[in-house]
Amino acid sequence: MSRLLSKPAGLLAAAGLVLAATAGPAAAAGTADITDLGPASLSAAIVTGALAGDHAYVVSRGVTPANLGVLDRTTGTVSTHPLPSSQGAWASAVSGGQMYVATYLPPVVYRVGSDGSNTKIAAPASLQYFYDLTAAPDGLLVGGGYPNGHTYTIDPATGAVRDLGQAYPGEQYVRSVAADDTTLYVGVGSHAHLMAIDRATGAKSDILPAALRDDSFVYDLATNETYVVAAMVPSGRVAIIDKHDPANFRIVQPAPGVVGGADAVTLAGGSAYVTVRPTAEVLQLYLASGAVQSLGQATPGEETRNLYVEDGKLIGFSGSGIMWTKPLPSGDFGVVDLQQAGLTPGAELPLSVVTNGSTVLVGGNFGAQLHDLAAGTSRRIRIGGEIKTGVAAGNTAYVAVYPTGTVDTVDLRTGAVRNLSTLGHAQIRPRDLTRSDGKVYVGTQPDYGLFGGALSIVDERTGATDVYRDVVPDQSISSVAVAGGVAYLGSEIYGGLGTTPRAKEAVLSFFDLASRTVSRTLVPVPGAPRIQDLVVVGRRLVGVTSTGVLFEVDRATGQVTRTAKLSTAGGQLQLAGNQLTFVDGNQVLRIDAAGWQPTTLATGLKSSVAGEAQGALDPRARSLYTIRETNLVRVPVR
Repeated sequence: MSRLLSKPAGLLAAAGLVLAATAGPAAAAGTADITDLGPASLSAAIVTGALAGDHAYVVSRGVTPANLGVLDRTTGTVSTHPLPSSQGAWASAVSGGQMYVATYLPPVVYRVGSDGSNTKIAAPASLQYFYDLTAAPDGLLVGGGYPNGHTYTIDPATGAVRDLGQAYPGEQYVRSVAADDTTLYVGVGSHAHLMAIDRATGAKSDILPAALRDDSFVYDLATNETYVVAAMVPSGRVAIIDKHDPANFRIVQPAPGVVGGADAVTLAGGSAYVTVRPTAEVLQLYLASGAVQSLGQATPGEETRNLYVEDGKLIGFSGSGIMWTKPLPSGDFGVVDLQQAGLTPGAELPLSVVTNGSTVLVGGNFGAQLHDLAAGTSRRIRIGGEIKTGVAAGNTAYVAVYPTGTVDTVDLRTGAVRNLSTLGHAQIRPRDLTRSDGKVYVGTQPDYGLFGGALSIVDERTGATDVYRDVVPDQSISSVAVAGGVAYLGSEIYGGLGTTPRAKEAVLSFFDLASRTVSRTLVPVPGAPRIQDLVVVGRRLVGVTSTGVLFEVDRATGQVTRTAKLSTAGGQLQLAGNQLTFVDGNQVLRIDAAGWQPTTLATGLKSSVAGEAQGALDPRARSLYTIRETNLVRVPVR
């Protein structure tokens, strides 16, 4: 992020900022100086939801160990139970009247009861995430996931696992599964394929219409006697495919203009019921004609985890921890907030930290925690995704959100959220954000399976957005700083998830804001895969790589003036008056101009975050807010 020097540039710029590469940091402040502000973000967000008789089952996201929530549908109350050694469960299915959930990190299939009990059934090797689980008509469980892209069958009675191999050669994700008596249907990513696997012979064929192969995922699947229906991401298209003659298909765009995809589908009667993101609109598709009818929105701006039709009602689960019901063919949505019903929130892995000095915003999963520093209290607000990065300006936080690829504003007093821009151009994963002269600058990574990250420039007043994709060929933009009519762009060699890097090392680009072109490119640290952060310091630009190397570049000449090994990992740089602060997840360092060496302000943080290390300075540059384990802490920096 760009943090501009607010005092005369000569303090640091005349000689530059240098670390002695071999000098060890001297302790200056211990843990006694750190103020613990409690859990950084408390979440009841969910990754799956399923129905089994008089109960509904959900599993939390980002909390370790994950929580299993069991809703008694007769009383409307939820009980909460830990799932051992897991971070969540994207997948769930009912077989033989019993509920099964499939977790990630590690990938384990559990049989769970309405009393919260769990029994380990299977744990396939070479897998990290289960992304879907279904029950075939004979009760056999079918699942798949990441990173091996394999499909598995699991006997729920014996726990026997059969590995059917990689669904499509070279693809890492099995995102969805469905099954009938003769065939398994497997939705693949990060380059979309729909594999039909003969249950008797194991023979595989790709039945996805060719027109849909520019999508990243077959994100969800549903099947009946006649059709298999595929929900696509990111296009939001839906394929209605004749199971007995896959060449006979219909492609429907149920919500024109959708940018996030169709994220859930179920079949009942002659209709498919589909939800799309980021609007969370619910749509009915008539299978015979392809006609579409909107049924409204239960939870605008959310992802839908699962859909069911039961007793004439459509039932869905939303990512922030909501179960909703809609009578068919028409009727009002009924909404159950599972946390209010008893689902216990947990301390989740934080994603981002932003502060204006009086409030600290901590981004989480489908929500954010607002900490009122004077009152010593915090509260949860809903967000349509994950805040990956942001900065504060007065009482407004400008934040960039995944997977919607949006820039939103958050009123730090009221918690009100307003959309400012949808970036588009397949830019879904924000990597850095800064502000300058009424503009917001966002560096992004593209959608799954794609190359070509971007710099996006958003007008704070109008939301008008210019997107410069592939500004660094085949790389993404992981850090941005702005000064003197130039946007300084630090790249990372990675494309969207599911791709293999084409580039060998990260580059620093000077992007001229008048001509909107790159005027200079250099490699500040040979071999570094990512430039993780950038800070303008007078006439110099200081950055840090993901390998923990600090570097300094003369802004006028583009020459690398100094480098030094700072840490074993990358981190965030902040400018605090005439000094820099650095946080890498385990330590906070102060780097002053007088001694030219790092001073340890805090160590042993052991931050548990979802992504890179996080830290935010208050506007007076007196305190840094960062994460220790999963708690928010304040570290004095001067």
